[in-house]
Amino acid sequence: MERVYPPKVRPKYKIGDHIKGYSKFVHIDGVPKFPEEDDDIQKLMGLEGNPTQFYSLMNSISLDQISCDKDIPVETFDLTKKNYNRQTGLSIEIPKEALELHTIQARVEKSQNSHFRIDERTARYCRNKCLNPINKSTEGQMDLVPFEEIVISLHFYYPFKYEPDHQSYQIKFCQEYLVLGSQKLSVLRDKIYCSAVNGPFCEISENPDAAREPVEDNSAFIFITDTFYNDFSRPDAKDYSSPIIEWAKNIEEIDELKAAEMDDVKFEDLTVRFGYPQLYQHYGNCEHIFVFSDVRLLQPSDVLQRAQYPFLRTISNNRCHICFICGVNSVKYLVRGCERQITDPTLYCQICYNKYLYVNGKKRGDFEAFPYAQNQPCK
Repeated sequence: MERVYPPKVRPKYKIGDHIKGYSKFVHIDGVPKFPEEDDDIQKLMGLEGNPTQFYSLMNSISLDQISCDKDIPVETFDLTKKNYNRQTGLSIEIPKEALELHTIQARVEKSQNSHFRIDERTARYCRNKCLNPINKSTEGQMDLVPFEEIVISLHFYYPFKYEPDHQSYQIKFCQEYLVLGSQKLSVLRDKIYCSAVNGPFCEISENPDAAREPVEDNSAFIFITDTFYNDFSRPDAKDYSSPIIEWAKNIEEIDELKAAEMDDVKFEDLTVRFGYPQLYQHYGNCEHIFVFSDVRLLQPSDVLQRAQYPFLRTISNNRCHICFICGVNSVKYLVRGCERQITDPTLYCQICYNKYLYVNGKKRGDFEAFPYAQNQPCK
């Protein structure tokens, strides 16, 4: 596929071979445990029981020692912080020549106003919400050892309808998952959230409380580099990759494609190009673009319980859709063709749907209703 969509400059890496070589650089001869706390460092330095000398030494090599009173203050960047203050640095003396500029004068006047609302600019990352999972004592012991396991970051994006003549469309970030290199691809497949799991989205206005049949086709594959990793763990699973591979044989620009089972492959055995788009497809034609974003060794500050991986690390901060009627509750139904609603279609919560469109359980007027699923679980 790289002949069809040429990659940038990043080379391919076999994850396990490339990263595990770094683990030898973090081990210290004669030290069974990597120093994580100040007490560990004191012991290695022979300063155990002498905290005064230790902290005096630490202060002498602190980066604060190379600071200057005239340095521009730098605000610590925090991914989870929604806004940051653009006033940072205004305490610095402004040259007299600069005060002649109208833009500087306006800025100074605005900052000196006691009722001035701090001018904040939304950071790009505030569109996403970091979940920060922690070790759970109820789920067993810490069975992962720092620097002896690989952690991989995968970014998934919302499905979208591609139009060849519409080049301005930008895909939107949806979820980030952290997986272990020793885990199999099938473990991740079970964790990925998609609203399609709530289907089928059939017309239900005549009997909205009737139980819906589950989606019949729950087959899936993950396409990475040049291989389709199929999931055959479900009953009656279909091989989505076979017709695609046969079709690609007649396309000169596409190199040979292969197929395997995702339950037979670990992440550390993959050869990938970081930042290059890969594909997860399920429920027929529901496609999710994803990329390998980062890979590193497990840190002491990470979750050290294998049972928690893969876990959802970041989600899009897009708001859940709210009911058009009450403006409070999250949406459960989409209704179209109703003469009693101002907009068509209209989104309803469960309460407004029952009270506005039904009397004693009977449908009022002529309309079509469909179950509605959010793009992600409402938090």
